[in-house]
Parts: sequence; C-alpha cells; structure tokens
Amino acid sequence: MWFDVMGQYGDLGGFLSIMSLCGVILYFVTSSDSGSLVIDCLSANGNPDPPIPQRIFWALTEGACATALLLAGGKSALTALQTAAIIAGLPYTVVMNFLCVAIWRAVKEDVGDYDPKNAQFTMSIFDIDSAKRFRKMITATIAPWYHLGKTSAKLHNGSSTGHMIFLGLIFNLWIALLAVEVEVKGISHVAWALFIVFVGYAACLRINVREKFEIDGNMAEDFFSVLLLYPLATVQMEDQTFNGRLPYKNGLIRSRDDMNDDDIESGSSESESNTVSNDDDCCMHKCTITTL
Repeated sequence: MWFDVMGQYGDLGGFLSIMSLCGVILYFVTSSDSGSLVIDCLSANGNPDPPIPQRIFWALTEGACATALLLAGGKSALTALQTAAIIAGLPYTVVMNFLCVAIWRAVKEDVGDYDPKNAQFTMSIFDIDSAKRFRKMITATIAPWYHLGKTSAKLHNGSSTGHMIFLGLIFNLWIALLAVEVEVKGISHVAWALFIVFVGYAACLRINVREKFEIDGNMAEDFFSVLLLYPLATVQMEDQTFNGRLPYKNGLIRSRDDMNDDDIESGSSESESNTVSNDDDCCMHKCTITTL
C-alpha cells in the first residue's frame, strides 16, 4: 500500500520508494541495535561497555525470534506481537508520569525555586499504611463521590449533598455507559467524556486544597494524579482537609481547639509576661523623656 502511494508521484515514485525503504531499514536497524545494547548491558551485570560478540549474539537472537514469529503466524502473529508490546508498555506510561513530576521537582529544588521543607500533604499519595486508609481506598474506588463530597463541604464550609449528587451522577453514568457499550456501539465515547468531567472536577478540588494549605504543586500534577490514581488522590485530599494544619506567616500552627490545656496555659503566661515587659519599657521611655 505504501509503495502504491509513492507511485502516485509519477517519475519521482521510484526514487521516493527507495528512500522510504532505506528510511525503514535504518529505523529498524537502529531500534534493534539499541535493544541489543540494553539487553547486552543487563546480561553483563550493568557493564556500560559489554563485549561486541555478545552484542552481536543478542542482535541475531532478536532478529531470529521476530522472523520465526512472522513465518509461523504471518499477519496475525504480527498483530498479536504489537498488542503485547502495547500492553507491556502501558504500566510504564503511568510510571513515566510520576518520573516527570519527580524530575521537575528535583530541577526546581536544584535552582532554588522549590524547598522540600515547605508545607506538604499529610500523607503521600501511595501512603496506605493503615487498615482505615485501606478501607477508605476501597470505598473511594467504588464511590469516590462520597469522599469528594465530604472534602468539598469541609473545604468550603457548606453542604455535601449537592457535590455528592453531581459527582455520583457523573461517575455512575460513566460505569453504566461502559456496560451498555455491549449493546450500543460507540456509547463508550460519551462515557469517557463524562469521566474526564469527573476528573476535571476532582482536579479542581485538589487545586483548592493545595491553595488553602499552601502546598507546592501545579495543575498538570493535580489532573494526572486524579486521572491515573483517583482512589488514592481522593483519600489524600480527604485526609489533608480533615487532618491538615492551616499555614501561618511564621509556619504551621494548630487551631485553639487542637491545643491542649498546657499549651493554652503556657501561651497565656507568655502573653502576660510580654505585657509586663511592654509596660516596663513604656515606663522607662517616659522617665527618659522627663529627664530630658
């Protein structure tokens, strides 16, 4: 088919076909060479300069394996191989998203634009270290609208009913339309559009949480956290909203309700001592003026 397309260019068709064939050969040769180098380094215990005969062995082995698959199954084998490659690479897509965020934070820290000692979430997005948080993660997987509604109500000091109804409707419609795809072809496109609306709403909520508690981050990080790990992101937002401490100019402080009696008494004694010292300073200042 490709050469038929090249043939439409008249006298240039033959030249373009040859150039296309050379480009394809160079692409596959360089890809195979890179794959052989990686496998060779791994088999040599991480040696960055492995033996060349060993590298040739792995290149021939890869080529023989691909040739055997094509000869045995033909086009169907190639399709199966491509599908397997896509499935195997899908988890690395999620990992690469988090690697991008980690590299971005490391670069900002290196140039001094980011301080790791600044306010952070009360729990990491993967910090499911207790039975309570694990139960929340399970319920957030099935009914994230419940936890997000509670978070939004706590954050804005309002009612959670409206948020739960809106998010629950969108989330349950997403699942229902995916199930209906068996009977109605193409309805899954509407389902995924609804899921993106749900993700956008939850991402906006995470942005509001970060802004209220002055936690470093960005919109892309919030969006992809919810898109890829919405149960974990939901638990993290709820934990931060209910257990986090609001920032203050001189650092993180607790509300008076969270303080114990000893803290309140010590705070009162400190304020009294400050008042006495201020009165003494005023008296000394008056005496100085009188003397002058």
